[in-house]
Amino acid sequence: MIHRTLVHLTAVAMLASFGAGAWASETSAPLVDAARRMLRQRDVPGALKSLEAAVKADSGDPDAQILYQDVLRRDQPAQALLAQYRAAVAAQPEEPLVAFLAARLLKPEDGRTEYSSQAQKFPDSAWPHAGRAAVMEALGKMKDAAAAHDAAIAANPREPWLRVAQARSFERAGQWVQAAEIWKLAVGLRPADRALVLGFGEALRRAGALDDAVLQLEAAAKLDPTDPEPPYRIGLARLDAVRYDDALKAFDTAIALDKGYVEPCCGAVRASIARASAAAAAAKRAMVEGDLAPAIAYGTKAVAADGASPAAHIALGNAEEAAAEIVLAHAANALREYEAALIVLPATNPERVRALVGKAYVLLLVGRPDDAIVAADMAIGQDAHAVAAYLTAGRALAKKGEHEAAIKKYYTPGLKAAPDDAKLRHARGIAYWDIAKLNDAKKDLEAAVLSEPRSGRFLLSAGELYYQLKMYPQASAALVAAADVRPYDPATWRALGRTCTSLKKWEDSAAAFEEVVRLVEGGPPAPGSPPAPGPAGPPAPGNPQPPAGGPTPPAPADPNAPAGSGNEAPPATEPKFATSEHLYLTVIYADHLDKKEEAKAHARKWLEQGGTNPNLDSWVQNLLK
Repeated sequence: MIHRTLVHLTAVAMLASFGAGAWASETSAPLVDAARRMLRQRDVPGALKSLEAAVKADSGDPDAQILYQDVLRRDQPAQALLAQYRAAVAAQPEEPLVAFLAARLLKPEDGRTEYSSQAQKFPDSAWPHAGRAAVMEALGKMKDAAAAHDAAIAANPREPWLRVAQARSFERAGQWVQAAEIWKLAVGLRPADRALVLGFGEALRRAGALDDAVLQLEAAAKLDPTDPEPPYRIGLARLDAVRYDDALKAFDTAIALDKGYVEPCCGAVRASIARASAAAAAAKRAMVEGDLAPAIAYGTKAVAADGASPAAHIALGNAEEAAAEIVLAHAANALREYEAALIVLPATNPERVRALVGKAYVLLLVGRPDDAIVAADMAIGQDAHAVAAYLTAGRALAKKGEHEAAIKKYYTPGLKAAPDDAKLRHARGIAYWDIAKLNDAKKDLEAAVLSEPRSGRFLLSAGELYYQLKMYPQASAALVAAADVRPYDPATWRALGRTCTSLKKWEDSAAAFEEVVRLVEGGPPAPGSPPAPGPAGPPAPGNPQPPAGGPTPPAPADPNAPAGSGNEAPPATEPKFATSEHLYLTVIYADHLDKKEEAKAHARKWLEQGGTNPNLDSWVQNLLK
């Protein structure tokens, strides 16, 4: 098909007078739109056929001509294609659009020279300036590129394609507000052009003007109700606005219009995971496996729609990875999907970084730290700013007990690439803590909390460190805040109970330990449960005295716990019984709160669960008598 297209290319390029041209005529625009939809569906032969028809219908339509050339460039050797376009230039030497198209195939330095010559030959044409803008941007000369865009528009202010080229230059620079302003001018030239309205809506979305973006995207949907792209983009805008239910409705609309369109399924995976996390947080509970079933279903649908799509495999991998944090059996599925994505992704494709980071994280979850480091190193090798790769590799080294190496090789270099990343700061703080550099640990953990003050995981770590440093008021404040965010976590309540004990806040301490019992052994919430947990020594009964410092508190939460939102519970396996807490409560109720019956009830529980302490056994027996 491509070979046949090239045979006809010269004749097609010679069909009409090119002159000033226009964005698209009434006859060519629908054909260009159809071609774009076919490209999205990976139907390259069909797209080429539609574009051939568009160029024949209006060879002065730069949108048709440029897209046609770009599709040909995907599979055709550059020199062979250039020869065809040079033949077209020789046949029509006075047509600036033909010359512009031919020069687009040159290397940037050669194109720079060629467009300078064209500017002298066609002093009134916009196309030499448009070509110069592209090559100057490719050469990194952004001021010269901007000046060339302005010159092109000045030469032909009625050509929408020139505005689009300028807007996309702003987009590549990440200047979405400026890009949206240029798109708006392009839409003003042709307000009924669906492609322009879509481009304007997407630029508004990326600029953060989400409600305005939806209005434009809804207008695009009205121009072609059968096109799934507008509802897909609306779904992205709703997702950005944290309106997860509305996002899923829009994604479902797009999927219904085109079941082979992978991107809405991938967007729905993201929305489903975010909705599940938000719903669990609102209910103040941990996520369960069933919460992620919709995300896995959307990911499965994406892979079924296009098994050759890396995005589909990565999306399903993300869903399975999130589930693996809850039920480890999902890890094998996540690894399978990330491997499938890596197989179909070209070696230099930036999407490989996403797949490698996901693979590394899942390998760490299943206890393969060395393999996780290999995958993370590959991601860093491709993208030196892959923050998640530094984080995962550092955690893998920490898992092996190599905390100093984790700091030196991954956490500190990662923070140079992303100085404000809270998860890296938290991870390095934990590593410093593990090598007894407590002041450095304190600085990093405080910075992490300052950056994300609603991260329960960060608050818990800070509270535990404050407790170790005997900074009990600070520990209490951090742990109260942590328990408010993650009230489902026994480790948090346990830590708070000990901190309240050190502060001699006996009512709060008892309430915290009662919450540990409820969470570990089941039952209704304890009356007057306090708002947070933290590490602290157990209470000392008046007679007899317990061993110094009381029962040994549990170790700090696992520093290698999955990052997630920062609010996840540590992955350490909780016991089936809260034996130590029953002893703590026995002492508190008996010696500090004068609640003998409550003390006896917990003492019996402690004995039933096999509790024993040489310094307390006789005291407990006397209490029960």
